[in-house]
Amino acid sequence: MDKKSKIDYFKYFAKYAPFVVMIVLIAIIAIFINSKSGLKNTEQNQDKQGGKEFLFRKQTECMNICQAIYENHKKLLLTIGTVFSPKYAYNENKNACFYSGGWVDSLLANTKLVINCQTNEEVLTFETDKNGKVIRNCETCAMSAEEYNIRENEFMGSAN
Repeated sequence: MDKKSKIDYFKYFAKYAPFVVMIVLIAIIAIFINSKSGLKNTEQNQDKQGGKEFLFRKQTECMNICQAIYENHKKLLLTIGTVFSPKYAYNENKNACFYSGGWVDSLLANTKLVINCQTNEEVLTFETDKNGKVIRNCETCAMSAEEYNIRENEFMGSAN
């Protein structure tokens, strides 16, 4: 290459080099942004998956805790009447486990209740005699079937 060709080559390179550098930088930035976006989406998917796994674990733990309480109630209650099938639920808003159940005694009185399985506390009760008349009035008592169903749903949510 002669001297003039070298000078022309450097002039050409100097003229277009900033554009080449700019294109390379834009490509690097685009790759970086895309990889960050992909990482963010991956983290969001893991959070959603982790939330589902957490909820499943809590529901399973609640079922085990509540089932033990139900089994104890069933042993006691089978001597006086028919026991309802239980429902178990983890209430995410209350961060608590609940079991809903009840029984019909030999006089055909009907008792429904919701129990907080972590405290073994009756949080809702509804009792009627064989004619459907409410027979118990208490702080946790519902005074109608409709009220009981609404309040039970607040504790049990989608388990109902």
